[in-house]
Amino acid sequence: MSDSVMYILLVAGILISAVLMVVIYRQVRSLRRKQEERLANQENLERIQKERYEYIESSLNILTDALMNSQIGVVEGAIRVKSLLDYYNPALNDEPAYAVFTEIHEQTEHIPIKEAWKKLEKPIRRKHELFMARLEIAHGEEVVKAAGQLHAHINKAKQ
Repeated sequence: MSDSVMYILLVAGILISAVLMVVIYRQVRSLRRKQEERLANQENLERIQKERYEYIESSLNILTDALMNSQIGVVEGAIRVKSLLDYYNPALNDEPAYAVFTEIHEQTEHIPIKEAWKKLEKPIRRKHELFMARLEIAHGEEVVKAAGQLHAHINKAKQ
């Protein structure tokens, strides 16, 4: 082989190596950027989940306090507590101390809410109100006791 052919091949090899190095560098940089974005998204998601958890915890704290101080109806409070427990810690729904929230929630699932409640005819609405009043009488003390236990549980968990 002549010297000029060898020099051409050598230059071509160097050029190919340089092009490949640039391609590899760009790939590595792109992968790093994607990894940093994933990490930032993960941190952002964790922050949002923490804020949501704290908000639910605060709402449960307020609700249980309102139940203990008779500032909210037993049935309404129990339904709201049960719904928040589903997001806060679903395992708490299975504990016997808090079973009353689930029980009231299940017994009142058939009752319309919000706009549907407003559209009910008065006799039907009165029938539901009577049913809820009976639930309050039957489970009022149990709900207040469970609210107190949950309130203590939440505040203990905060410390």
